[in-house]
Amino acid sequence: MSSPVISGEQLFVGGGAPQPYTFTAYDLADDSISWQTEFDTVYAGLDDAPPVTADGLVVTSAVSNSREVPYYEVYGNKDCGRRI
Repeated sequence: MSSPVISGEQLFVGGGAPQPYTFTAYDLADDSISWQTEFDTVYAGLDDAPPVTADGLVVTSAVSNSREVPYYEVYGNKDCGRRI
């Protein structure tokens, strides 16, 4: 799960387990899910970085691809030398 971010009465968070990866907006005042979006082709990233909010927008990031990519390619750490 990404670090949650609160903007107004909404809490935003991305998660990866169980799959599919999801991005959720939770209404703190109503104690309910405002909306939730599933990302079937995402395999990394949505649960790593917290979303950013500004001027009524919510921005997040994720890695989506039709082929599996070793994590060191995704994160740029080629020094680790092993595929996960």
